[in-house]
Amino acid sequence: MWVYKKKLSPFLLLINTNLEQISNDKLIKESDIDDITKYSLNSVFQWEPNQLNTIKVSNRFYQHFEDGESPLINTLTTIKRNNISIDHSLDIKDNWILNHIFQRQTYNRNYRETWNVGPEVGTIETDDLATEYLDEYEFTLNKKINLNNINVGMETSNGSYKSNRIGINKQYINSHSIFAQYDAHILNDYNVIMGLRIDKYSDYQYVYSPRIGFMYSHDKYWKFRTSWGKGFRTPSFMERFIDYDHSATFGYKVIGNNDLKAERSNGITAGVEYFHPTVYQVSLMIYYTEFVNHIAEYYRGNQEYSYHNINNTYKGIEIRGKWKASNQLSATWEINLIDNRYSNGSLIPNTQPISVSNRFSYQSPKYPFGISTNMKWTGSYTPSSHDIETGTWVKEDKDRSGYIIFDISGNYNFNNFTQIIFGIKNTSNYTNTKYGPFIGRSFYIELSTQLNGKE
Repeated sequence: MWVYKKKLSPFLLLINTNLEQISNDKLIKESDIDDITKYSLNSVFQWEPNQLNTIKVSNRFYQHFEDGESPLINTLTTIKRNNISIDHSLDIKDNWILNHIFQRQTYNRNYRETWNVGPEVGTIETDDLATEYLDEYEFTLNKKINLNNINVGMETSNGSYKSNRIGINKQYINSHSIFAQYDAHILNDYNVIMGLRIDKYSDYQYVYSPRIGFMYSHDKYWKFRTSWGKGFRTPSFMERFIDYDHSATFGYKVIGNNDLKAERSNGITAGVEYFHPTVYQVSLMIYYTEFVNHIAEYYRGNQEYSYHNINNTYKGIEIRGKWKASNQLSATWEINLIDNRYSNGSLIPNTQPISVSNRFSYQSPKYPFGISTNMKWTGSYTPSSHDIETGTWVKEDKDRSGYIIFDISGNYNFNNFTQIIFGIKNTSNYTNTKYGPFIGRSFYIELSTQLNGKE
């Protein structure tokens, strides 16, 4: 990683780039990917002509290469993604702030399969090209009234998608939205948030998504929260239009479904938090969400998969904690209890009902060295495997035992501008060829350099 930062009032220039190379004899078991190269270049130019205006121009470029070999097929995937945005913020009198941003996103993906054995050696079996263009504009107005906050705005976007996996080769999708939110503080101890969003997506009707949240603070240490809201998601371009034909190499096809309905959700949360300044924080949250027309993959016969709408519910409990022993030593932990079910009451396959994770971090006060550990334990559950011949989920005869994944990482600062980060992922080398994790123990090292870091 390389970082360059230069501030010369009223201008600011920031450039950072990152190169990542991953190589393994069998990095991802299912897809025969052996080498991955990732490259990114991000730049930001900011100009403040006066105290009321801020203009920011940014560009994010990402390139991704995947090479793989198998006994039959060699694969090459090339991905290019670019995002350029222009952001303008204006501080209007009477505590009004106007912000609007225009973004253009481009995406190109090329996937190629080439036979490496038999009479067709060197012949291209698959050569898929997909391109996407998306233009977005967002406008927001924000006003502060003492501790209260009003936020209103609109969004509009137009996208075009082209792929040789689409029957008519090119599709256009647009969306338009307006939204408003009021954040009110009442009698010092109460906070109420009310919001409404209205969306119109291409071929779908207008959708209204209300939200309301309430919080009560007690004795500066306790906070009690609850919220209710509705959500909405249109089928993605891939779910509607893209067709994947892997019958020659992997024995199956995935067919898009243009008749999919929009996914809707209705959820409620309730929680409590205890916060002791500078020492520790503990919180508990209970959630329940109903999905109507949830979009999921299904088997439709003859080794063909597609997408359909189903109804299900997600519910669970999250318990989190933070502990700051000192400025050098801190810890976090989390417990998740999950119960995800279809509308008929049956458990969604491979739902993991309980998991526990924690993280410890230590930074030496005398030496430019730090270390951190991450541990996640997943409890026992009954796994299910997907039978490609019948398209059904088949439960295993016995439960899968609980397992632990442990990571460790360190950092060393050579000076104010150069840092090296290194570590080991999955130190115990635990793998499961059927359900994952598929990648065993791996080592990594990263060098970060910042130039002109002092302003």
